[in-house]
Amino acid sequence: MKTVKKRTVSIIHELIGNEELMTLSELAEKFEVSQRTIRNDLKLINELLKEMDLGKIRLVGGRIICPSSFGQVLKAVPKDDLYTYKLSQEERIEIAASFLINTVEYITMSVIADNLVVSRSTVINDLSKIKAYIGQGNLKVLSHPNKGLRVEGKESDKRLFLMNIKGNGVEKEQKDIVESIVLKQLNLRTDSWQKIREILYEAVYLDQSRLREDSFEKIVLYLGIMIHRNQQGSYIEIQKRQPNSKYRMAQNILIQIAKEYFISHKEDEVQFLSELLICEKFSGYVSEKNEITRKEMKEQLDSAIYEAEILLKKSRRIVKGYFSQSAEIWEHYDTVELHHFLPASHIQLGVECQDWKEIVENMGRWMYERGYVEKRYVASMIENTEKNGPYIVVLSGFAIPHDGQGKGSIISGMYLVSLRRPIPFGVEKLDPVEFVCCFSAVDLKVHMKAFFSLISMFRNNTFKRKLRECKTSQDAAHLIEEYEFE
Repeated sequence: MKTVKKRTVSIIHELIGNEELMTLSELAEKFEVSQRTIRNDLKLINELLKEMDLGKIRLVGGRIICPSSFGQVLKAVPKDDLYTYKLSQEERIEIAASFLINTVEYITMSVIADNLVVSRSTVINDLSKIKAYIGQGNLKVLSHPNKGLRVEGKESDKRLFLMNIKGNGVEKEQKDIVESIVLKQLNLRTDSWQKIREILYEAVYLDQSRLREDSFEKIVLYLGIMIHRNQQGSYIEIQKRQPNSKYRMAQNILIQIAKEYFISHKEDEVQFLSELLICEKFSGYVSEKNEITRKEMKEQLDSAIYEAEILLKKSRRIVKGYFSQSAEIWEHYDTVELHHFLPASHIQLGVECQDWKEIVENMGRWMYERGYVEKRYVASMIENTEKNGPYIVVLSGFAIPHDGQGKGSIISGMYLVSLRRPIPFGVEKLDPVEFVCCFSAVDLKVHMKAFFSLISMFRNNTFKRKLRECKTSQDAAHLIEEYEFE
């Protein structure tokens, strides 16, 4: 297979991405080379097309006409195969820096050369620039005559440096060879990124905050780097204990990470992650109001709980009519379980809907008609999702439409549906959504306990498979009760 230069790959993408025919002069101007150079690149592309029996690029009046199956030529350019992709010096420096930082012990220049598929002399020529590049991250490359090279510096600086190499998050994994190779060095399975996202989605939801998408991906990337470093035995240096507003959120994230990846849950790691979560450079939050003080938040929370308790007492008779269980279940919060919220009458299977807005509106109307919410609650759920993005999608294939307390909730309740045809909600990593559970909450204690049970179930692939197999709402209700107490 022919060696493919970075510019040649970029030209292929340019030709695929343009609906109109491009000219030699346009490509020459874009890539700042001569038309003759572009012709040579097109000649190489034609050789690839010939090898794959995909036709041939033709030049007609200076315009470039590609064969109908032209897009398949990308299969000839493996994204992380350095035998068929010629790295630029900038790419070599970034990848070599990543190799050095991700190596616990010393690494020789010959090993670096083998990984980059270049000669040892090429690495020697690049070495001063590699050291300068790594030095930008407050790190230092040490040389040993018999052992090779090693990076010295704080663990936190090493992680932040790796994040900057892959600065745009893991979304571009398939678009850039440097990013692909850096991710590959982390030795995480492809489904690990999905698992990390689910853990972070859950933590963000419980924190009642909303990370911007770019910030979310940066934290996902950091967690992937942290897992890899911990598995190597590299932990964050001792941190000064300064609990902040995101400390509990960081703690919840790392408890789940530790369980999933069998790594230690260290307080220094919690402290550093919490500082990343409040650092504007890494984490941006979407909020409707200005931040309030801890004291104000506690006062509002206490007031909400007090009002909810009064409302629940007044609503017992109504609740009894909607739940098959007796009203005594509300006497003590600790006795209210998820299956109390989801009897068979609150579950519907095989629902048909065209889009996310229709399903949210239909479920909200169901809650309204049965007295769980005011009419404004339905509109508010849709408005919030349109304004702040589909934050209601909390796990792969699972969404929880809702709104905050005081927005029209009357009684704590839930309504679960499975969709006959899964629907995209606009979260590429978690779409399409197959299960939707709408809820209203007037009591934090009851709501959070049920929420934890619900999330736990829908993280279980076996539970989701069995739920798909349920023939009736009664079957689904029995399944929920069975898994709730596992």
